[in-house]
Amino acid sequence: MSSSFAWLDYSDGERRRVLDVVRSLNEKDTRDELGIATVRDGLADLLAPGISTIQTRVRYFLFLPWIYQQMEERIRRRSARATKEWVARSARDAEIDLIPNLLGSGDDSGTIGSSAGKSLQRLPSSVYWNGLGEWGIRQCSLSIDAYHHRLAVYGPPSRSGGSDDSRNRPNWHAGLPPMPEGFPKGATMQLAAWEADYLCNRILETQPNSLLGQLVLSELAVDDLQYPWAVLDREPGIAPGVARAVRHAREFALAMHGAALLYNLMLAEAVGDQRPDWIDRYRALLQDWAAEVDLHSAEYAAWDRTDFWHTVEFTRPNVPLGSRQFINAWLDRLHNADNPFELVDCSYCRNLIEKRESRLKKKQARLHNPRLLELWNGNTGAGAGRMDFRWSVLRGHLSELRVARYASPEAVHA
Repeated sequence: MSSSFAWLDYSDGERRRVLDVVRSLNEKDTRDELGIATVRDGLADLLAPGISTIQTRVRYFLFLPWIYQQMEERIRRRSARATKEWVARSARDAEIDLIPNLLGSGDDSGTIGSSAGKSLQRLPSSVYWNGLGEWGIRQCSLSIDAYHHRLAVYGPPSRSGGSDDSRNRPNWHAGLPPMPEGFPKGATMQLAAWEADYLCNRILETQPNSLLGQLVLSELAVDDLQYPWAVLDREPGIAPGVARAVRHAREFALAMHGAALLYNLMLAEAVGDQRPDWIDRYRALLQDWAAEVDLHSAEYAAWDRTDFWHTVEFTRPNVPLGSRQFINAWLDRLHNADNPFELVDCSYCRNLIEKRESRLKKKQARLHNPRLLELWNGNTGAGAGRMDFRWSVLRGHLSELRVARYASPEAVHA
């Protein structure tokens, strides 16, 4: 694979500016207003395994194993048996203790709990737990709650190992980089080069047949790419199966963006004469969308929808029937249209969207609930952004890994 990578000597300030640019490209609101999240998430799991939209910084993939390694060591030293409640409380306290250290590090961007502090409800462990398993850093296939329970009942695994009992196998990957001395004191978001190498190797070993794995392998610079499919124009060496999944994501995102924009136009029209600018706004956005569909008409005409559904079903075998029917109905109408913009005033398409919202939300459907309609803001819209399949987070993680791996040798990492 070719590489277009030139990171030679990065200062902390330059690194932060890059990350700020990466995060500034985050897309508009893409909430699932029309019930297609199962399909979206199935494709996202193929492209960005282990990544979620609420992850922030990549070093949490190391912070959390270190926290739990410390806790397992505390349990080994305890004279009394630990209870599940003690384990859960100790884990929470350790995650909370991490917050002030990161906030005082000089690079607090992405610190989970920076505002909530001790009252934090969604702990970093809940955000990264699945990813730790997907990347093979977490070796036990348990939920957080079940992991706490096993530590309380059976204790941590023996350091010597050598047992066939699954309860005595290590919970964390043996090659995990050692935690910094005194951790969490002095903790920072900055990755050391060897830590970045470790995470990249974990990704390559566990997720080679994903866009994430392919981009780690190619070292392609993607900070300026708004969507994952832009990679295909820059990196011809992407594995065929991965490239096919990316194309499916591109066609699906473009096609269904029209449905999302039409839904918002219908909301704007329901608001009425109070905000005519919102009607103009969404009609203009739909004109741009129709022009883009026309521009990619050849790719859309060649789209193998049967293979698309097979690809989705690889990770989401139980797509709800209503979601499949709605998506296919919209795609059929778009495929048969002489001009994509004609869908905007198509009574069939409008009825399709109205019924879909009504079936999904019942009394909470905005189109039939004056109070909810009044709360809708046409400037931001409702699910009006195009799906990016967790690309903005993936792109940020790749940027951090690349900066760390190719930082100057003199860089100091805490």
